[in-house]
Amino acid sequence: MSKQNTILHLRIEQDGKVLHRYLNGKSPFYIGKSPKNDITLIGSQFPRRHPLFVPKGGYYVVQLPPMADGEILAKSSKLRFADLIEHELLPRGKGFYHLPIKPGRMGYIFLDSTRIDFVFEKKPVSLVKFPGFSPVRVFFKKLREDALFKGVVTLLLLINISGLYALRDYVPPPKKQAIEQATQRLAKFVIKAPEPPPKKPEPVLATNTPKGAKNEPEKAEPKQPDAKEPVKKEPVQPNKKTVDP
Repeated sequence: MSKQNTILHLRIEQDGKVLHRYLNGKSPFYIGKSPKNDITLIGSQFPRRHPLFVPKGGYYVVQLPPMADGEILAKSSKLRFADLIEHELLPRGKGFYHLPIKPGRMGYIFLDSTRIDFVFEKKPVSLVKFPGFSPVRVFFKKLREDALFKGVVTLLLLINISGLYALRDYVPPPKKQAIEQATQRLAKFVIKAPEPPPKKPEPVLATNTPKGAKNEPEKAEPKQPDAKEPVKKEPVQPNKKTVDP
């Protein structure tokens, strides 16, 4: 793995929260009691401001405080910081132990209740700079891909544009309409008089005449004399005998 295309990835676990930081090799990573540090540590044993990871070209130097604990792993070898300090394998300066870490190594550091895991990773594509990048070169490179298909589409597009440009002043001739067709079209716009509503059928009185019986006119019943009215008697005239002459 090239040193120029690697970054140091830090996974920080503190107070139940997990943070991720990526060091690009330009500025140190600070810890301490000051809130301006990258990690704020509470305790009298910690300095106010201390550079924990210091960039040195293509690698970093970890400046371990005396109370720090952890391990470093390189391939299949694993070493504890306490063993390195006990065997005086780490140089010491200004009260801190200096541990160089290079690409291919990983480990973790305990600072009281804070844990910091570190590992070298490949730079993301967004962080890698491509020298000599030219958008013009990329455009022509993409233009050469599927040249036949793009050429056919471009040709058809030019033909359509030319046809539309040639017909820009074209006015279609008026259509000749027959008189009957014109009359029929105008008749659609004539307002027709509203039709009178249909007459309501007259109600028919229902009768109790059985089915199949003929409807006969009702006969007037003779009036019976009223008991109170006296009956008038006509006088009896004598029979006149006719005498033959």
